[in-house]
Amino acid sequence: MTPQKPKTLSDPQLQQLPYKTPDGYFDTFYQNLSKELPAPTTQTRQLRSYILWAAAALLLLLLSLPLFTQLNTQAATEEYELYLYSQLDQNTYYELLSSNY
Repeated sequence: MTPQKPKTLSDPQLQQLPYKTPDGYFDTFYQNLSKELPAPTTQTRQLRSYILWAAAALLLLLLSLPLFTQLNTQAATEEYELYLYSQLDQNTYYELLSSNY
């Protein structure tokens, strides 16, 4: 078994394919690739900095939400306990204090 030689664009079978590219297509394509991209404008840099600051603010908010939730729950619990104490008469209140509640 002899190794097959690779097909090139000059191969007649490849010339008959329906997706044949126009002459010089790849030359133009590679020339366009080698062109340098223009430097980002001030507006682009400013937009990037806004996006970065927005992402940092969002991250800070997401990290602090559990803390705010815990603090609000703790404050609501303390307020409810104070409400319960306000509903007790003085003797019951002193009994609770003496029982190490």
